[in-house]
Amino acid sequence: MPQKHTLQNSPALEFGSLRVLFQRTLLGLGLSSLFGLALGLHHPGLALLTHALAIPAGLALTTTVTVPSLYIALSMLGVPLRLSLLLTAVSTALHHAGRLLAGLAPVTALLVVTIREPFALMRVTRGGLEFARILTLYRVVAALRECAADPRGIGEPSLRCHAGLCALGGRDPVA
Repeated sequence: MPQKHTLQNSPALEFGSLRVLFQRTLLGLGLSSLFGLALGLHHPGLALLTHALAIPAGLALTTTVTVPSLYIALSMLGVPLRLSLLLTAVSTALHHAGRLLAGLAPVTALLVVTIREPFALMRVTRGGLEFARILTLYRVVAALRECAADPRGIGEPSLRCHAGLCALGGRDPVA
């Protein structure tokens, strides 16, 4: 007999208490500061600290601005989404983005130390942050798709729910 898919055994969502979600988010932001440290190697000194704080602050600020907008937009599309599921999806996505940026930190440090062209350094920075942005969006959309497929999550998916998730993810959420 095949195992029934529920949100509790979901590969995209990592459930936990509010404390666990907060710790996971802080860990992701802390790991992203390693990417900032690598960027700060271009101008040692105060720039090292500035970059190490700017990357996680940028992620936190972007998340703070976009999550309420996402929640309102999905609500306007008729998706009966629980805020706890959205926060879980965002916490998981930030954790993965931090891990990705921490993984890119050694390569970034090598490129920042060896490349002296400002335009090339800007491309390295933008490439790492774009990669993290794409992964974060993918994780949130994957989690929301799983919620849409589970009647105990956000409810039976409607045409408007499909349209909203397609707009976020760029493809049919059911396929």
